Amino acid sequence: MRYIALIVLLIAIAGCTNNATLPTLSSMPAQANSPLVPTDVVQPTYTPFPTYTPYPTSTSAPVVTPSLGMIYLWPQNLPQGFSIERQSAEADETSFKMFILVPSPNRAVANELYLTGGLCTEGGKGCSFEGLETESVEIHGNPGLIGHRNDSWLLLWHENGNTFSLAGWGVDKETVVGVAENALRLNLSQWIEQLAQQS
Repeated sequence: MRYIALIVLLIAIAGCTNNATLPTLSSMPAQANSPLVPTDVVQPTYTPFPTYTPYPTSTSAPVVTPSLGMIYLWPQNLPQGFSIERQSAEADETSFKMFILVPSPNRAVANELYLTGGLCTEGGKGCSFEGLETESVEIHGNPGLIGHRNDSWLLLWHENGNTFSLAGWGVDKETVVGVAENALRLNLSQWIEQLAQQS
């Protein structure tokens, strides 16, 4: 019985294939003679890394030379017990600075005066009158401004195209103005000479 079913199935398949049309060689797509190689290959473009630009370096502010020549002040006739701290005194062609030590027997912190020329401008670092009570004064006949808070003082004045400052701690107004008024006006070599004479 199984053989008969198998024979019937084979006859049915053979009948179906007789009517089917097999593809001819001419109807099949022809293959290219050469291997398939893309003709327009787009090469990737090279983008170089951006050039390294270093951060700008800080530059010093330009030194302003006094219009009428630099004056170097040297304190004279200092009150008793006051002394110039030689190690802190410095001067060059455009400026000078020095500390003047003030007796402070009743204070744990030393009192002092700080005299400068060519280093201070009103409102500049360390030379601001912000928060101070101020009043006008005259130094060597030139207008100036003095400010204070508690026992700290700041005196600023202009003379012959120069800017001078005198800051004081643990002193009074009369002492600050008196030290500025009594200061000798020297040139650089005279100032250095005076410094050399300090013990």
